[in-house]
Amino acid sequence: MAFDHRASHTHEQPEIKDGMATKILVVDDAPELTQLLKMVLSRQGYQVEVANDGLEGLRKAYDMQPDLILLDIMMPGMDGLEMLARFREFSDVPVLMLTAVGKTPVKIEGLNKGADDYVTKPFDVEELNARIRALLRRAALSAPEITPILSCDAGWLAIDPQARQVTVGGKLINLTPTEYKLLLY
Repeated sequence: MAFDHRASHTHEQPEIKDGMATKILVVDDAPELTQLLKMVLSRQGYQVEVANDGLEGLRKAYDMQPDLILLDIMMPGMDGLEMLARFREFSDVPVLMLTAVGKTPVKIEGLNKGADDYVTKPFDVEELNARIRALLRRAALSAPEITPILSCDAGWLAIDPQARQVTVGGKLINLTPTEYKLLLY
């Protein structure tokens, strides 16, 4: 298994925002690894969700709006690089590639498609935790101020950028990521 079981001795707590734990989405098709990561990261205080392929990962990323994604490359169906490219269409949340593919051209492709960091398996848990904390810290520093709800026609049309929700006449409208981006444009 591609996992270094050395216990982490630095137990820095993740930031709690708005009363909720920091959310991490793990997208990998290896159930043993995803369950280990879920256990280790949950013990660190993170709220962890798991997806087993790129398509499921994309759906969960859109629904749960994670604070960080750990993403494998080689998965059945939609691979990690394709998921990353599609994810970047609607989010700038940090993505850490966590994969057995250590070839330089693949690393460069991942970083060029929008990955924020790249760790190859097997990995050290302490290093992974440090990289997660660093990405979350940078994301928090660059996070935009809370954007107010945009509305027109006395609130008939309302756009909530934080929740990524649109209502028309008080009814929630389901939009694709592209439709949402076009509406904000």
